[in-house]
Amino acid sequence: MSICDNIRDGYCEYDMDLNVWEFNAEDVTMKEIVKKSIVVFSTVTMIIGTVLSGSCDVKAASGDTVVYITKTGSCYHNSGCSSLSRSCIPTTLEEALDEGLTPCSKCHPASGIDTSDPDDDYDNDDFDDDFDDDYDDDDFEPEYVAVSKITLNKKTASVVKGKTLTLKATIKPANATNKAITWKSSNKKIATVDKNGKVKAIKAGTVKITVTAKDSGKTATCKITVTEPVKNISFSKKIYSVKKGKTITLKYSITPKNASNKKVTFKSSNKKIATVDKNGKVKGIKRGKVTITVTTKDGKKTAKCTVKVQ
Repeated sequence: MSICDNIRDGYCEYDMDLNVWEFNAEDVTMKEIVKKSIVVFSTVTMIIGTVLSGSCDVKAASGDTVVYITKTGSCYHNSGCSSLSRSCIPTTLEEALDEGLTPCSKCHPASGIDTSDPDDDYDNDDFDDDFDDDYDDDDFEPEYVAVSKITLNKKTASVVKGKTLTLKATIKPANATNKAITWKSSNKKIATVDKNGKVKAIKAGTVKITVTAKDSGKTATCKITVTEPVKNISFSKKIYSVKKGKTITLKYSITPKNASNKKVTFKSSNKKIATVDKNGKVKGIKRGKVTITVTTKDGKKTAKCTVKVQ
């Protein structure tokens, strides 16, 4: 029976502060105390020097390393371990291992088993220092690629008043770091442009839309013509008369007066009776009547009149 067995049975404990053994005889007869004390004190004689010295490196007479345990603990310790209570118990390493006790994680007493933390051999701070020496923050920043050119999908465009047109900008190179752009209209009373290149025609006229790369200041422009659409066309008279072999010029009007495209075409319903040229000049060929039609190129608006050849 080991000293550990005697202590765990509740017979005695060692007080490190007083350097004395104390007996607990609540449930033990004097006969049992005397019997077990023989074993206790024979062991104490062997290791008492170790208790007083507080060093785990002191060897017992048998050559075993002395360690310390507690009554309820599952670990064995060096004498100066902070985990030990006042009533720690000295024993041999061999006995501690036989009882299945494990080394304390704080003081790591000698056991033949490596209980050290492998991370203790290499400090994280050392790793960080080495890493900082080998790599600079700039090594991880991507290379800055500047904008070298910007273009628009149209150089000129026509937009009817009230309508919209979206311009598309292309940045070169395609892998430019900063692709931010801005848009600007040279005359907002004629046309406006938003941040997405959407142009809105306000009134008839011409305007220049400019796109600029924020990165390098490169620009591209598009000339926008805002047109006023034709709403109507009409002849000044519904019936005209012309003598055979003679000519007359038909009069017509387009609204609005500021329509951007006032081009028209004329057509005679019967060229054998009367012809009409591109300016609306009618020539009587033979007696009869024909219908002359005028059509606008913008919007295909039409008007008709009757011409009588006498």
